[in-house]
Amino acid sequence: MQRLAFTLQKFSIAQTLLAVFMLILILAGISIYLASDMLTQRSINKLATLEARQTSQLIFQSLYGVMQKGWVKHDIDDVVGRIQHTLPSIEINLVRSDKVAEMFGESEYSRLQRTRSAQVDQVMRSGQELLRAEGEMLQFIYPLIANENCLSCHTNVTKGYVNGVIHIQFPLEQLKLPLSFALKNLVYIFGLLTLLLCFIQFIVFRRFFIQPIIQLSNHIHAIKHDEAGIKNRPRLDGSSAWFRELQQLTDNFCNLMNGLSEAHTQLQEQSERDELTGLYNRRKFNKLFAHELTRGVRYDHPLTLYVLDLNGFKPINDTHGHAAGDALLKALGHSLASSLRDNDLVARIGGDEFVVLAPELASEHAELFKQKLVTIVEETRAEYDGIPLRVGTSVGVASYPEHGDTPDKLFEHADDAMYADKKARKAGR
Repeated sequence: MQRLAFTLQKFSIAQTLLAVFMLILILAGISIYLASDMLTQRSINKLATLEARQTSQLIFQSLYGVMQKGWVKHDIDDVVGRIQHTLPSIEINLVRSDKVAEMFGESEYSRLQRTRSAQVDQVMRSGQELLRAEGEMLQFIYPLIANENCLSCHTNVTKGYVNGVIHIQFPLEQLKLPLSFALKNLVYIFGLLTLLLCFIQFIVFRRFFIQPIIQLSNHIHAIKHDEAGIKNRPRLDGSSAWFRELQQLTDNFCNLMNGLSEAHTQLQEQSERDELTGLYNRRKFNKLFAHELTRGVRYDHPLTLYVLDLNGFKPINDTHGHAAGDALLKALGHSLASSLRDNDLVARIGGDEFVVLAPELASEHAELFKQKLVTIVEETRAEYDGIPLRVGTSVGVASYPEHGDTPDKLFEHADDAMYADKKARKAGR
């Protein structure tokens, strides 16, 4: 079973379904052929029996009328000859019983059949008609049973005695041709209807059963190979599923993907954002910084990096607690994010350290932007338990291409500049 399952996995549902329908058609064709052959044979037997019996009764009535008139043997043979002439495809012979032959004589054919034919002997003994096919010929042996009227001439027999048989032979082809023609047409019509029905079933199954599954499979494949991830996945339309189970499967999948999308968004935010301030964290900033620097190097565009270290933040934590420090950090994060340009990147990379990346800002304008950052920080106010809080900052600046062309070199230069600025501020107090 596992090997069969492994083999079937190589084919699609549509291919498997098509193969099943083809197998059904083949089996149906074989069944129809066997059934038609059997039906043909049975029909031939019934028609042959009916026709032969009618012919035998006709012959018997003709002979009976002749015998009642007192005609002799050659007159009887003449009647049989005329019937034979009327029905040239049928061979008709009379076989007399031994008692009738003793009284009225018999032909050589009658004597040979009576003494050598097991079928004739069987009908003579049983009084039952016999139908038998031999090669391409069909033989019908009809018993002539003596009744009250026969006893007046056949004085050496009793009522019910088989006086003889009518032996009729006719070719099967005569019956097969019309039956075969009719049955072949019937088979063709039935075959075409079966083929049409299977084709319609295949289309219906593909449209209403297979197509929604293919759509769901393609949707999953698109999500799997989409670099944009779950958040930007293509929309799945469940209205194409006509069956309840498929509709439920599609709806459940959509609900699952919506939940995963929300969880993915939350995880992405947590992995990229600082939980306290909502600014980018060091990991995300490093990634964006590398991207911006690569773009600047490629197109020879300047950019400037600012490293901010807060002054006077530790005393606030020590005096009022970390909750007060957190309130101030939140306020600073909001002020920096709302006061800078849209293309500026702001991140919190440490306890009281912030960084700002200003794309397209050349070194000659860096000092002015630095003063803006200092002003933003110094003017930011926070309140904790009624206590106003504020800090200052030391800022280090590094510009591309003057101070380096890699993130590490620019960070190193900005850090050195920030510590120099902090030292100068302490000395100027």
